Amino acid sequence: MPTWIKVKGAPVDQAMVSYLKAPNSFTGEDTIEISLHGSMASLRRVLAEIVRLGGRLAGPGEFTKRAFLNGKIDLSQAEAVIDLIEAKSNRALKNAAQQLEGWLGREVARIREELVSLLVRVEGAIDFPDDLTINKQRLGSEVVKRGREIARLLATADEGRVVREGLRVAIVGRPNVGKSSLLNALVKAERAIVSCEPGTTRDTIEEELRLGGGVVVLVDTAGIRRVGRGVEREGVRRAEQELDLAELVLLVIEAPKGLVGQEKALLKRLKRRPLIIVRNKVDLGDAGRVSGNYPQCKISALTGDGLAGVIKMVRSALGRRVGERAGVKVLINERHKECLTRARESLIRGLGALRRADSAELVAEDLKQAVVALGEINGQEVSSQVIDQIFSRFCVGK
Repeated sequence: MPTWIKVKGAPVDQAMVSYLKAPNSFTGEDTIEISLHGSMASLRRVLAEIVRLGGRLAGPGEFTKRAFLNGKIDLSQAEAVIDLIEAKSNRALKNAAQQLEGWLGREVARIREELVSLLVRVEGAIDFPDDLTINKQRLGSEVVKRGREIARLLATADEGRVVREGLRVAIVGRPNVGKSSLLNALVKAERAIVSCEPGTTRDTIEEELRLGGGVVVLVDTAGIRRVGRGVEREGVRRAEQELDLAELVLLVIEAPKGLVGQEKALLKRLKRRPLIIVRNKVDLGDAGRVSGNYPQCKISALTGDGLAGVIKMVRSALGRRVGERAGVKVLINERHKECLTRARESLIRGLGALRRADSAELVAEDLKQAVVALGEINGQEVSSQVIDQIFSRFCVGK
């Protein structure tokens, strides 16, 4: 039941006080939680009194870190907490929750245990060559299996990055074709300056758009044209840089004019990229579809006609990258990807050494490196510096 919190005998707030007994608390330690009504004044007063009595404020991620250090969760689950907090979409939230449940830690631990078993066999044959021998064919087959399991996890990393960060969509084209107007229309806000003067956009402008269970990052760019020097030239350079980074390109052209001049060269450059041609300003006329097998839509960013078609095409492109496939779990953490990559590379080297009939010591060393790399994912082999770096991303109180 509620109880009064008093400071020097004076009531401050009515609170709910919960006692969580170890080891069943989140951190695995005896914990007391004080739930106040939410007033910042009462919160500051109560915290100040706790500190005066000998307490201290928690550091970033300290509660989650304590849970990890006390063995309540592994390191991949601890990282899932921050992924859960930073989730931008339903799909990102779902994947972070799955990781918090421990699917990645369990899968990595299983693969790692299999490799440790192989390593024990190899080291046994090294230490007792007269009593134990290595069946190279069987060992090689087991190494290949573990490598394939790691490769299957790695194959989800690109999809996971899009789930976590969003699909990067660059809006490109000549000056004054309506790129900024399209961005504003899609996000329903005057996010970019619109002017009839060419070269108004000098830098990239990013805005997130939530579509279904995912997120796209719309990037408005400077109009691509030949310019001399100065700020506009830098804007064009950044626009071309965005072309290399984007996972989908919206090439905006003027519908009344059709494809003209430099747009033809730009289209040729983009022919192997995911691309949608957006014919804007149809309220002023339309020269018709651009020749070629390109997804196309016609719109008026000014009136809003056709915008639903653009959104539908972008949503479809997003769905192909982060489709809600039943039971599919994906990597959403770059650190995990790097660790798995090192583990797989070590297994590839070990398999090569085995097939070349190199010394067993070399094979054992490669297996050890794979075991260590996998252990870094769930915290079995990780250094204190890496742990501190991970938890520094957390906000206070998590």
